[in-house]
Amino acid sequence: MSEKTFHERLDFLERAGYRVLPLDEAIDRHRAGTIQPDEVAVTIDDGWRGTGEVMLPEFVRRKMPATLYVTTYYVANEQPVLNVLVRYLVERWSREQPQPGTGGAAEEERRITELLGRLRRDKAWPARARELSRIVEELGVNVSVVDLCNAFRLMTSGDVRAASEHGIDVQLHTHTHSLHDQTAAPVRREIATNRQVLADMLSTPEARLRHFCYPSGVYSEAVFPVLRELNVRSATTTEVGINPPGAHPYALKRILDCESMSEIELEAHLSGFMSIAQKARALFRPRA
Repeated sequence: MSEKTFHERLDFLERAGYRVLPLDEAIDRHRAGTIQPDEVAVTIDDGWRGTGEVMLPEFVRRKMPATLYVTTYYVANEQPVLNVLVRYLVERWSREQPQPGTGGAAEEERRITELLGRLRRDKAWPARARELSRIVEELGVNVSVVDLCNAFRLMTSGDVRAASEHGIDVQLHTHTHSLHDQTAAPVRREIATNRQVLADMLSTPEARLRHFCYPSGVYSEAVFPVLRELNVRSATTTEVGINPPGAHPYALKRILDCESMSEIELEAHLSGFMSIAQKARALFRPRA
């Protein structure tokens, strides 16, 4: 999303009379059944460098609450987010093929897993950077490795700490931006480590870090007991929609705003019209 569109979005929320709530308050009101149609919470994933430079200062200036879900390994080590970077590379490579392969999405996932394995053999960044250069050359993707790394780099620990000190609500997003196979042990480890690193980074009690966002929106109900065990209050997905009374707090939908979404589309989502229309289409869709 461009800086211009971002500013226009915040202008729209203010002009249309939406009340932006802190996430914790929004969850309280949702559970109590007292949240109003004109009340929303704003959440931002990952903590990309551009988020810290452009978006967060504007929330602070407008005194508008916002929650930033931060994945900590790449912040603490100041390295690009490898799984997101590799996914971008493979998807771009797939699009640029003269003739699309026959493997489809399954082939892309296999390639992503293979390339990530190569990059993760050595934790030292110089070795990873050399391997990344080899991968870019092998794929034949026309992109500068320096530009690629900069594009997928997150805020620094100091940036995240400063954002928190200025009132941005920093919350959980796993340590390495992955829930692995979604079994209990790695999920527990990812969230517990994420919470510990953030607590140290922000000099805040771990108990304050209790809202979670699934990395890349990938989740299953199998992780819910672990979230409950870790005293997580809410978890957001990348499923699009609003959350009616009774919506599961560990499967919260969101409106995923982007550059291509028009203001009227955003308003339709916020009003609930889009959710009703989607349900109606599903209801009347011809059965096979």
